[in-house]
Amino acid sequence: MNSELTFLNNIKEYYSDSTDLMKRINVHKNFSKIRVMWDAWVLDKLPNEENINKVLDLGCGEGRFIKYLLQKSIGNYYSGYDLSKSNIQTASEQTIENKEKVKYEVADVEVIDYESNSYDLIMCNHMLWHIKDKEKFLKRLSNSMTLQGVFIATTNSSDYMHQLYDLHFNFMKSLKFPEYTTGNPERCTGFNLEEGESVLSKYFSNVTGYTLDNELLFESPEPFLDYYLIYLKSQIYLYKDIPVNMWEKLFKSVKEYVINEIRENKIFKVQTKSGMFIGNKNINSAK
Repeated sequence: MNSELTFLNNIKEYYSDSTDLMKRINVHKNFSKIRVMWDAWVLDKLPNEENINKVLDLGCGEGRFIKYLLQKSIGNYYSGYDLSKSNIQTASEQTIENKEKVKYEVADVEVIDYESNSYDLIMCNHMLWHIKDKEKFLKRLSNSMTLQGVFIATTNSSDYMHQLYDLHFNFMKSLKFPEYTTGNPERCTGFNLEEGESVLSKYFSNVTGYTLDNELLFESPEPFLDYYLIYLKSQIYLYKDIPVNMWEKLFKSVKEYVINEIRENKIFKVQTKSGMFIGNKNINSAK
């Protein structure tokens, strides 16, 4: 079984509800060592803001990027697409007073027919690793940008949250889970900070990367275990053939480890290295 391909085929259904995603975002807000407004950290790097008119936000979530742009009076027309109906509903409600300028839709970004030479800013927020045909997709995005257009893609390091994933997969192996379940599609193998510049430079010019090194600091086990349960839920969803009692044993093993770690060291740390790439339209790659 190709676990990464299976994960990609199921991701659209899994992300149709944003509840778990928002819980994960809130953990990062409340337990990060460095408290950062992600939308501000990303968008404050925009050059030539006065040239931005039309904005396209792919994987827009609850519309945090568009909301920030509106607050800063950057751009005039905004389109946001996401797989989650609840995300789109929340985003629409938050910008109801700007409904003439903002359009949100539930959609698969790989099949949307984007307008050519239309957008001055295109954003892909932590979603490029889900794209099956990146060459075709990135070429289409480059073609849809204006000559002065700016492209932004956010992502994680390939080593992102390795403490969580190492725990998960090491215990899976010790508990004799099938080999096809012990791969790790969550580690941004399709698009990450380490390979992002080389991937994007084929389709965009002047690609520059920025990294934000951070940590989640857990002084009690409950917040980490709540976070881990969300990830475990995604794995149970992915591998429906695994008996429930095996997942229960796995969670119990991780729980005992984290409790002991906090008891001995007073804290459990999880590294969260994330970042972004920014680039411009590459006329040759869009052809």
